[in-house]
Amino acid sequence: MYLATLKEDMPFVTIEDGGETIRMGELSPGCMLCKEGRWDCLFLTPLCNLSCTFCISPLHSRKQVKLSVFGRTLQEIASNHKKTNICGIGYSGGEALMAKDEL
Repeated sequence: MYLATLKEDMPFVTIEDGGETIRMGELSPGCMLCKEGRWDCLFLTPLCNLSCTFCISPLHSRKQVKLSVFGRTLQEIASNHKKTNICGIGYSGGEALMAKDEL
């Protein structure tokens, strides 16, 4: 219901994948890789110096954030990337720049 209303209100919006992809304009190369299953996101730290209202970062989590769905160490992640044809990587967290050494 919401997607139909969105499309009525904003006819220039493209809705794909049953509402999983909502975009204006073309997809970025990173988004295309993600949709193809060839992109990974590394969560470097839950720390952040901002407080964005929309953010779902695990900032207040006491648990160790898993680095990637492909592993917990850079060596394990690199090995799994080779096996799965990953060719795009994003960095997230918290604020990835607060973990400069890891980045």
